[in-house]
Parts: sequence; structure tokens; C-alpha cells
Amino acid sequence: MSVLYLHSHYISQFSNVMTAINGLYNQYVICCEIPEGLEYGSNVIKIKPFNDINPIENALNASHAMTKLRNEGIYPQVIFIHIGDGLGLLASDIFPESTIIGYTEWFFKESTASNMMRNALMRKELDKCSFCISPTNNQKKQFPLETRKKIMVMHEGISPLFQFSIPKEMASEQSNPPHYTITYVTRGFEPMRCFMEFIYGINMVLKSRQDIDVKIVGVDKVFYDDSKISYQSLALEVLGENIKYVEFLGNVPNTEVYGLFRISDIHVYYTLDFVLSWSFIEALMTGCIVIGSSTAPVKEFITEGVNGYLVDQSDYYKFKDKVNMILDMKDVDKIKIRNTANESVKHLTRQNCGYRWKAFVNSLM
Repeated sequence: MSVLYLHSHYISQFSNVMTAINGLYNQYVICCEIPEGLEYGSNVIKIKPFNDINPIENALNASHAMTKLRNEGIYPQVIFIHIGDGLGLLASDIFPESTIIGYTEWFFKESTASNMMRNALMRKELDKCSFCISPTNNQKKQFPLETRKKIMVMHEGISPLFQFSIPKEMASEQSNPPHYTITYVTRGFEPMRCFMEFIYGINMVLKSRQDIDVKIVGVDKVFYDDSKISYQSLALEVLGENIKYVEFLGNVPNTEVYGLFRISDIHVYYTLDFVLSWSFIEALMTGCIVIGSSTAPVKEFITEGVNGYLVDQSDYYKFKDKVNMILDMKDVDKIKIRNTANESVKHLTRQNCGYRWKAFVNSLM
């Protein structure tokens, strides 16, 4: 028995399910992009580069690869497809007996021509699916009601690297006078992740107190639209002399992100209503005290004052007050928040999610 995965990028969100069922079934991958230097076996078929403009080309390229597998006598019982890529459009035609599972990320509400085309493609792929998976409830809620009925919420799981960690000494005991670290982690500096709102807010904090180091992870690039604006340049203008308290670290490996979370007194995570960044869950898993934007994806995981804090990302005065309140808290209260943050996402460890993925795939065989 076998499982097939279709994704524009090599395994990506399917990495945990592949690990969970490793050795139980033969697994095959059809993808467009593979990380440079990564060695892969004959079970992986790399097709032509992903075409973001013409999903039909992606479907045809994937269909040739699926036909090759079929001609070799490989008939997968289960096929996972990443909804929106187009690679799965012809999967049910080539393998009519297979159960097709769609991994869903986002259904666009704004009625632009681009979004309507994306949604039309997703509807076509969704129609082919027996079941669908969404990693969070908020992402599931974006889809039309008729689709939502067949979407299950199942997270792929957070890396075991992000272990719960409370420093042996709290920051207030490490130096006299105390010095604190505030972290912000993103892929790119852009409006979707409210980067400038964070900069305006942290600049207001730095004007009122200078016992803080700010460490920012990410690159000066916009990933979610075609803007060429350098938001890091804008940030430098806003910060002015306060730049001496801010360090731009660029793109760093997960091991360094974990190290930052371990020393972080406050982690700030902002986003508009969109796909949640896993760094947010990783921060909670590590036991960070998180100030998150009061938006739907964040509110799904943070309860104000229980396992973190929420703020309107555009209310810089409220943000400053929240930062001051947290830094001035007693250590025993900080530890309580850290413990609760970790407990609130323990069910999302890769091991726990792996058990669910394994049971799910087994039920389809």
C-alpha cells in the first residue's frame, strides 16, 4: 500500500505525516521545488518549476508524473494534495480509486481578480477531495460552508526543538539594574505581519525606557504582495537614535530562533487576519510571554492575561502600557504565564500530532 503527496515545494506541510507513517507504507512525492543540496531518492519526482500564473501547466506536469507512477504499477490508496497549487486537479482522473485529502490554507474574501482566480482553482481541487485538513480553526472558517463540512482541523505539529524553557534566573535577577529582551520574528518585514506597527510601538517604548534590547528576525522583503518598499529603511527612519537598542538579525536557523525565545522577556507577534506563523506557536511552546495582535488567528490561541496578552497592533500607547506592565510583574507571575503558555499548546507537539496523523492515514487504508 502507498501514499502520494503533491506539493509545489518538497514535502513542506506533509513532513510530519510522512514521518508518522514511515515504514508502514510506501511513500511517493511529486513536487516542483526541492531545497538546494537536498538528496532525494527515486520515490521523489521533481517536475517543472511551479507556475504561479498558469495552474493548468502545473496540473499537466503533475499528471505526467502521476501517469508515470501508474505505468509502473503504483496505485496509491491515499493522495495528499496542497490546495491552490493546481497539482492535484487531475489526480482523481488518473487514480479514480484513491482517497484524496486536501490540505487547505486560506480562502480569499477580498474580491480582486487575482483572488477570485485563486478561489476558483481551489474550488476545483476541493471538489476532488474526500476530506480536507486545515491546521487551525480560523483557517477553516475562511472557506465556504459547503467546503467547511469536510474540513478537519489537524495541525502538522511543532518541532521538538522548541522545548519549554524558563531561565534559571529571571531577567530581573540577572543584572542590576535589570535589562530586558524583546523579540519579534517574521519571514519578511511587511504589512501582513504588521511590521511597521511593531516598529512604531517599540519606538514609543524605547522613548520611555532604555533598559531593553530589541532583537528582530526576518529579511527586508515583502512576501505577500508585489511591493518593493524597503520597510527596514522606513523602520530606521522611525527609530532614529533608538536604533542603538535594536538589532536586525536577518534570516536565522531555528536553533537560533529557539535561543532567542529562551532569553526573551517578551515576544511580540502581530498579524492581520491570515495564515498563522508557526513561530507564534513555537514561542508559546518555549514558554515565552507573548503580546499578540488582537486578530482572529492569534485570539484562537491566546486568552488575555491567562497564557499571553492581546493588543490592537495600531494602539501604540496600549502596547507601551502592556510592555511596562509585563516587565514590572513579579517573577512568580511571569512564571505562571510562561507555564500556561506552554500548557496551552502542548497538544501541538510534533509527537502528539504525529499520533493523530498516523491514526488518520491508517483509518483510510
